Amino acid sequence: MNYYSLIPNSDYNEKIDGALSYLIFDEESELLTSKKLYEPYSGPNPIKSIVLDPAIHLIDVIHCYTLSVKGFLVSSAFYDIVKDFSLADIQFYDVQFANAPTLEGYKFMFFNSDLTYHIDYDASQFRIRKKMPLASVPAEYIEIEGVHNRDNIIEADKEASRSIFKKVVPKSKYVFNINIEQYDVMRIGHFDYAFYFSERVVEALKAAELTGFNLVKSGWF
Repeated sequence: MNYYSLIPNSDYNEKIDGALSYLIFDEESELLTSKKLYEPYSGPNPIKSIVLDPAIHLIDVIHCYTLSVKGFLVSSAFYDIVKDFSLADIQFYDVQFANAPTLEGYKFMFFNSDLTYHIDYDASQFRIRKKMPLASVPAEYIEIEGVHNRDNIIEADKEASRSIFKKVVPKSKYVFNINIEQYDVMRIGHFDYAFYFSERVVEALKAAELTGFNLVKSGWF
């Protein structure tokens, strides 16, 4: 089955059909920013520390800069579709915007999954991709020496991430020691923070004509 990474439009700076949000500084925002990536959020529900950009019209996926690696804001229409699929450690929290308290229906969608424990590292194999900023310059690849296991691939990615142009990626595709197709929405974790949606979910989102995001087919599955 194919998977797609979902990217909020504002990540592409498409302000015409995008929306931004950010946190006000208070006790709750400290809880949100200090939330560990792979653990559930346990703060107050609803979240009241998010400020919506008032200049942009409302859409179905809204980027929150401060929490962008942990998830994003979704409308009730988006939630109503996604909630019925198989979700890998996904958590939804109601949102009451600090500057629009009467606006209802939005939730923050936290991605808490860490599927790096379920990768077959011998079968997957990894390497470091070196991508220069010029689109015309092809990527170079650096082999990762030694045995490929979870610990040394995570460490190799930490080392590579010191350069914004380097990233650990599979040589060909991810190979898992579980049936990964049991999940429709997930994140791999550590060396891959993408928000992955199965083609089943993608078809439903497209049929509903929801707005505010791009879907990019992944070649890693």
